Amino acid sequence: FRYKISDKIDGSADLISRKAEITRFAGLPAVSIPSGLSPEGLPLGLQVVAPRFEEERMFAAARAFEREIGFPAEAPAAVRVLQS
Repeated sequence: FRYKISDKIDGSADLISRKAEITRFAGLPAVSIPSGLSPEGLPLGLQVVAPRFEEERMFAAARAFEREIGFPAEAPAAVRVLQS
């Protein structure tokens, strides 16, 4: 799944919500992990989905990913702008 930066920013929350509905409907645990920034400076994320009742395994995978990529102490400027 990809969308262009030129797509409506205000519609992105709806788009993300629709993608999350799949895991909720199936009853699967899922977590989204910040994974960096696009060339345009927008935040990127990785979603980890696990089998039912495997939350411990899902969180272990998320922790391992965060350890590998490092995690910034402060949100990037592009994220701070979106939060305000």
